[in-house]
Amino acid sequence: MLVLEWLDIHALLRVRATCADGDQAASATLSRRIRLLMLPYFTDYAGFIEEMRLSSAVVTGEAALHVLHPHHGPPPTLALALPDDLFFHMVGYLVRVEFYSYAMSTHHNGSQGLQRLTRTATLRKETCTIEIIQSGTHSPLTPTLSGWNTALTAYFTPNGFCDPYALLSRQQRALLNPWMDQTQQNPLWIRQQKKSWRNQGWKILAGSVVEGARDGCAGRAKFDCAGAVRVYGDADCVAGPWQPVRNRREERKVPLDLVQRHTVMWWRGGRTCGERCQGGLMRLTPGGRTVLRELAKVM
Repeated sequence: MLVLEWLDIHALLRVRATCADGDQAASATLSRRIRLLMLPYFTDYAGFIEEMRLSSAVVTGEAALHVLHPHHGPPPTLALALPDDLFFHMVGYLVRVEFYSYAMSTHHNGSQGLQRLTRTATLRKETCTIEIIQSGTHSPLTPTLSGWNTALTAYFTPNGFCDPYALLSRQQRALLNPWMDQTQQNPLWIRQQKKSWRNQGWKILAGSVVEGARDGCAGRAKFDCAGAVRVYGDADCVAGPWQPVRNRREERKVPLDLVQRHTVMWWRGGRTCGERCQGGLMRLTPGGRTVLRELAKVM
């Protein structure tokens, strides 16, 4: 069992697929990782998990990366993303129940991008810091694409997880967010982040890294292509439930699960794969939108 603690999500899903015992062991390992990560932040862990369900919150950023790819160390903060209308519901819960103090900030991302205006609440209690990001839409997933690299786009909920660039993260490779590259937002901060991650063994790149992409990409075939239209939950994502496939416990229903109702469709943008990609364009403007999950299944 100790070996499982060091396996990434790819390897754990292979263990899960072997047999019923492997399924149970993989599920227990993932659940234990989440609990160890989050217990220091909350006096009432079960109460917070219930609040996540009620407010359709997702854990994202380095916290989700650490759970799914434990070779990346523990995060300095716990990052949560919330739907626009339920942002203050979570802030109020943490202040009232967990006795966090908080400070609000607003960041303008310019006239383009998935999220043009980002409101963030920074909550602190003793040595713990929680960053809560308000989505600009009904989906809590919109802010998950605003990180400075692709490894930070993974998320998890009380019920399951999703990592759209799991193959790259497994190889400790990450693609720079094209908005950071194009607008040069916080260039010193980005340089510091790159240096820190490279010291941990990561390669931070500007364009597609999939083998053969430059020779044969038509703008759709490669999951990390600048023009590939992606959706959270598509075939290139690594996703699934925390609970074992067999003998799964029935979760209590919530009035409205916005994580399951809405998803985000996007194309990464930035430097293209080569002459055969996007009609010979050298760069592509990033973009995307929130869509209903049921609609995304037939797109």
